Amino acid sequence: MISRERLGELVQEVAEDGVLTDEQERMVRNVLRVSSIPVRDAMVAIEGVASVPEGFTREQVIRASAPGSHSRIPVREAASGRFTGFVHLLDLIYRPETPPADLVREAPEIREDVTVEQALHSLRRHRQTMGFVTDGAGRTRGIVTVKDLVEEVSGELPAF
Repeated sequence: MISRERLGELVQEVAEDGVLTDEQERMVRNVLRVSSIPVRDAMVAIEGVASVPEGFTREQVIRASAPGSHSRIPVREAASGRFTGFVHLLDLIYRPETPPADLVREAPEIREDVTVEQALHSLRRHRQTMGFVTDGAGRTRGIVTVKDLVEEVSGELPAF
């Protein structure tokens, strides 16, 4: 088996020979680093996350999603500010008869010190596209999406 360090050396040699473009070299290097990048480097800090309080109304979710065109809005506990789940805009649209509180979905908690690779595995295991990033004491520090994690390899992606 070839070591990660040796693979990095080979990538450099191939890039110097002009076989890889700068963009290709950057992506390969990022793939090699994904198992060492902490998820805190990829997350959106809690201060930058639009959310709604428990007991939210449909209108609150729509208002919270409008500035950034987000489709998943975290639901926060009033007393602690901790995220307890999220609501998906499509659920509000396609299930108008369902009480809003019944539309809240769970999201996995992901510690801020796990790697991007481990976070991707966690989201996949939970079949979710968003997780709540927590510190060692269990406090919510932010959110991370599959898109955020993939961008650690690919660079900025357009909204999808």
